[in-house]
Amino acid sequence: MRVITITNHKGGVGKTTTAITLGHGLARAGKNVLIIDMDAQGNVASSLNIESPQASHILFNLPDHSSRALELLKEYFFLSRPNLWILPGGNKLNVVQGSFGTGGIPLNELRGVLGMLTKLFDYIVIDTAPSQGGIQERALFAADFVVIPCSPRFLSIQGAHNTIEILETMKSHGWGGKLVGVLPTFFGENDVDARNNMRDMEEGLGKILMEPIHNAAAFARASTNGMTIFEWDSRSRSANEYQVLVNNILWLQ
Repeated sequence: MRVITITNHKGGVGKTTTAITLGHGLARAGKNVLIIDMDAQGNVASSLNIESPQASHILFNLPDHSSRALELLKEYFFLSRPNLWILPGGNKLNVVQGSFGTGGIPLNELRGVLGMLTKLFDYIVIDTAPSQGGIQERALFAADFVVIPCSPRFLSIQGAHNTIEILETMKSHGWGGKLVGVLPTFFGENDVDARNNMRDMEEGLGKILMEPIHNAAAFARASTNGMTIFEWDSRSRSANEYQVLVNNILWLQ
């Protein structure tokens, strides 16, 4: 099992779209996939037109790591598509976030809990909120791989650099994962600022900058209809661009 965390300290950069599309793409490849929504807004379920109770907060409140805890978790998994399961987020995560100030939940707690799911899933994809405060850091520490969506805008790029710095700090605390790369999103070829910022990203990030996802109305239409881009238009440029990301993840060891 591989855990992939999708994150950026800046909101509105396509994290949820990336998590959903990557998860569905892996499921389409025949892999058993769980998407965990670690955002209090709970956008994963709404984007897939799912009505399911928020549940991801229970990952921080399990009685122990025994079979009893695993059976409890199974009750909350929602089958969204063939091979694709969802653990929805919601505002109860705000309560969990507030508990981190007491120091009662270790940094590696989430990684230990997800270890119980090794036999159930090939991949776990975690969608995170942009804010720091405990949950995002634990989602990063649990990751084998990290993907940072980043629109070609100053604050988004700054957020990506901040996330990279946190990953470097986590290495000193025992994190053994890998940054897959920074994924440019909402890229418009006719947008002068976007083109200039992409050039700056190429110079500053080098090999960790991935192929961009172009801005397209198809994403909004797919989301409005509770579909992924693969369901809305599997032959579109947008679907092909996200398929590149899916393939990159499948090739990783």
